[in-house]
Amino acid sequence: MIARRAILLFTRAIESEIKAKRFRGLSYLQHQQLYRRLIAHTIDVAQCTQAELLIAADKPAPEFSSAAHFLLQRGQNFNERLQHALADAFALGYDEVLVIGNDTPELCRTLLEQAFSELAQHPFVFGNSVDGGVYLIGVRRTALPHFGMLCNACRWHTSFVQQDLHRAIAALGGSAAWLPPLVDLDRVADLLHVARRHASYALMLLAFVQFMQRPLFYLTHFRVPCSAKRLHLPLKHAPPVLLP
Repeated sequence: MIARRAILLFTRAIESEIKAKRFRGLSYLQHQQLYRRLIAHTIDVAQCTQAELLIAADKPAPEFSSAAHFLLQRGQNFNERLQHALADAFALGYDEVLVIGNDTPELCRTLLEQAFSELAQHPFVFGNSVDGGVYLIGVRRTALPHFGMLCNACRWHTSFVQQDLHRAIAALGGSAAWLPPLVDLDRVADLLHVARRHASYALMLLAFVQFMQRPLFYLTHFRVPCSAKRLHLPLKHAPPVLLP
């Protein structure tokens, strides 16, 4: 029998994201553009798979796909909201669920499909973030009773999440698969990393550097002299950037 699979986007509405996590140097409008792009990208990637898309958020919002099944987050903290969201997803009848956030723009269809493949061999699968957290959590229905124990053992939003998960899984006598590491966007340095690698986020980088009025290090890692007045980058649909 073919397993029913779902990808659960665990996120907040754009306005809530801006209140919770801001990047120094970006305006409010630029934050709106950034989070809109991140959410849209994540939805697009998830919908490229054969899995059904669910969205668990703090409130309904226009940026969420109308094709997705919406789940309202419940709980007093991240740990409770995550556990409730996964339980609500399985209550819809799915056999395997992947939980992802909106802040890993390098997440791709190949990794999502790899995660589902790993669930055929392991009850859990996790995507390593380079900062010690996780960008993906995959769970089989049969492992759901143990998921709460894993969550309660984690120091969420710290660099110890991976370490805590390894210890908790070992204590259960279980196993888990781990996907290749990716960068998630928690700091300005993470935004710079992604902007250097992906032209679609480059304008955010340019706006940030202009605000900071520092020497520029761009996609090709060359240094622009401070005396330069105009920078031309090979970006589609983008005008030249005027520098102070």
